[in-house]
Amino acid sequence: MDDRKRRYLGRYFAHPMMQNRRAKRDDYKPSAVRVTQRYVP
Repeated sequence: MDDRKRRYLGRYFAHPMMQNRRAKRDDYKPSAVRVTQRYVP
């Protein structure tokens, strides 16, 4: 899971602007929600 989380985080880092859009789409994903909360409190 560590490898998967790293790849997932990479996507947010590469596209911080799309993060907001992806956050809504991956709302059902716990990892995405945690990353979004940390990025945009």
